[in-house]
Amino acid sequence: MPAVQEAERLALAAGARRALILTIPLPAHTPLMEHAAAAFRKAVDRLQFKPPTFPILANASGEAMRTVGALQDELRQQMLRQVDWARTMVSMKTMKVRTVVELGPGRVLASLAAKHIPDVVTWNADELFVDFADTATA
Repeated sequence: MPAVQEAERLALAAGARRALILTIPLPAHTPLMEHAAAAFRKAVDRLQFKPPTFPILANASGEAMRTVGALQDELRQQMLRQVDWARTMVSMKTMKVRTVVELGPGRVLASLAAKHIPDVVTWNADELFVDFADTATA
């Protein structure tokens, strides 16, 4: 039995209410991304960061990052670490976040935020796109 199916079986046997195998095109946020992560770390190391003017939540911990060093460390490791979405949602509630914009394709994360943060307004970046070359949308 493949490891993912075995993990699903064990979770259900241990009393999980539900276990769902997600179909994703790559092993994101796992050590299997090490080769790509090494190249990404080199790119991050070449960037010049400015101190953030507002807190940015870390994928792995859900904690607010407020320094250049914290941002660089998080970016260097983010392809390899698991995402702690629950802690991120707690941090967003504590910070009284009222608007969430999802930058990737789709609305999965924005929809999850809407379920966990009362009265939050959610958007996908594609929904905010304005094509200034198109006079109908400009």
